[in-house]
Amino acid sequence: MWRPILPCLFALGCDSNVETIDASPGRAEISMNNSWIQGRPTEVSFRWPNASICNFDDWFCRWPDGLTTTVMAVTCHGCTLLEDPTGTTAWSMTPAKLTATAITDDAITIDIALRFDATGDTQTVSATALGDHETALEADCRLIDVAELRYGSTAPDGGQVTSASAVHACGATRLPTQAIVVFPAIRTHRDQRYFPFCFPDWSCTTGWNEPLRPLSQLSITPAPAGWGQIGYSSDGKLVYFAAYPGDASGTIELSAPLLSGDMSSASVVVPSVPQRTSN
Repeated sequence: MWRPILPCLFALGCDSNVETIDASPGRAEISMNNSWIQGRPTEVSFRWPNASICNFDDWFCRWPDGLTTTVMAVTCHGCTLLEDPTGTTAWSMTPAKLTATAITDDAITIDIALRFDATGDTQTVSATALGDHETALEADCRLIDVAELRYGSTAPDGGQVTSASAVHACGATRLPTQAIVVFPAIRTHRDQRYFPFCFPDWSCTTGWNEPLRPLSQLSITPAPAGWGQIGYSSDGKLVYFAAYPGDASGTIELSAPLLSGDMSSASVVVPSVPQRTSN
């Protein structure tokens, strides 16, 4: 049914039409990445919202006073807390956050004891993940027709995505019309393969607010002509490559520090272009 909202906004006594919703606890929630890599801080978010939600259908409702949640205790199994919110109080409807880092390759569990201050109810919420650690830098060589290659000079151009079907495995030789692209990635103990580097002027965190490393930490000699990207990997991430001109030759050397502090190296032998022989 249509409601005369605007006149009420300016009329005296409008508060008489406003109903304060019930201050009862809803379901406490916790959210975090299910894979933690040692040495990389990971953000955990949590909240204990009100059971009722004042939405656009509830034009004349308001939140009750004192609708807050207090963190009573945080326990981190298999991880170390970098930010401990114990004792802090925040509005119940807004997610609170903590930061921790893995110290194991095994199971990780976060337990957060919360109090819904409006009623005094308490509850402990938990979430689990698996720890992991970086083991090596890897680099894959691929070939692509020069006409199919799309890349930016300092970072991938989001509007210029190279088709995955245009990329082919490297062999000992290549055609004069084919360029070299190199896919650097970090391999982990649990056989993940990911690109943890951040291009200039990009937001340098993952979706879980985990920090990425500056691209300058990835050393590549000779330097590529630029960077590009192809489709998405099986876990929904864009795949990035270093692009080289058609006249590249020799060996491409790569190195980068792992989160453990150890340096790791990889190399790619550029396929040669067979010399034409005259009759």
